[in-house]
Amino acid sequence: MNNLLIFFALPIAVIIISVALQKILKCPILVSAIIFAIFLIVTFIINNLEFLVAAIVYAIISFITAYLTYIICRILNSQSENCRRNNNNNNNDNNTNDTQIINNLIDALNNSNNTQDSCGCGCNNNNNQVSGVNGISARINVVPNNNTNGRTGSINGCYRSRQ
Repeated sequence: MNNLLIFFALPIAVIIISVALQKILKCPILVSAIIFAIFLIVTFIINNLEFLVAAIVYAIISFITAYLTYIICRILNSQSENCRRNNNNNNNDNNTNDTQIINNLIDALNNSNNTQDSCGCGCNNNNNQVSGVNGISARINVVPNNNTNGRTGSINGCYRSRQ
C-alpha cells in the first residue's frame, strides 16, 4: 500500500495540483517551489528522511508538468490570437467590399440623369417612394420600448445624393 501511494497516487496528485497552480500563478518555478515546500513540511511531520528524496522528485515532476502546461497554454493562445487576427482581416476585407459596393451605388446615383419631382429629392411627395435612382426613401416604424416611454409612430424620410 505504501509503494502504491508513493509511486502512483502522490505523483498523479502532484500533476493535477501543478496544472491547477500553473493556470492560477502562471510561473512554473513558483509552482514547483510550493509543491516542494508542502512535501518538505510533510517530510518533517512524518520524520522520515527517505520522503525527502521523494519530495525532491515530486518537485521536479511538478516543475516539468507546470512548464508543459505553460508551453501548451502559450501555443493555444498563439493559435487563438492568429484566428482572431484572421477574422479581423476577413471582417476588414468584407467592410472594404461593402464600401466598394456603396461607392459604386453612389456613383450610379450621381451619374443618372432622371427627372426629379418638385421637392428635388428624387422621391414622390405623395407616398415617399423613390421615383428614380437619385433618391432613396425610408420608412421607419417606431416600436414602443423603455427609451421611447411607450410612444409609437413612424418616420418617413427621403435622401438625395448630391450631383
